[in-house]
Amino acid sequence: MINEASDIVKGRSVASRPWEARIRSTQRLVRDKYLLIADDLLRMGSHEDRDLAKRLQDYVARMPAPLTRRELLVEEARSIETIRSLERVAARHRDQDRELSR
Repeated sequence: MINEASDIVKGRSVASRPWEARIRSTQRLVRDKYLLIADDLLRMGSHEDRDLAKRLQDYVARMPAPLTRRELLVEEARSIETIRSLERVAARHRDQDRELSR
């Protein structure tokens, strides 16, 4: 799985995982249902219903994106690659500064 994550970050082709799309689709449906319930509660009009609707909306807004282990590894690999890239840029700047100060 780590090798797949590395391959994805490097732009190489990897095996399709159709269940990942289904996971995202199911999560979207769940979020949409919560928001429909919140809309219904808002229409009911009572103070308690509006408070519950707002809490539901906040809950949905805070829900993390559904990520598989592979997707988490890809995010981590991209972060590591970004850090390495920044370190290379910083090293180049240090080298240039040293050359200029001579």
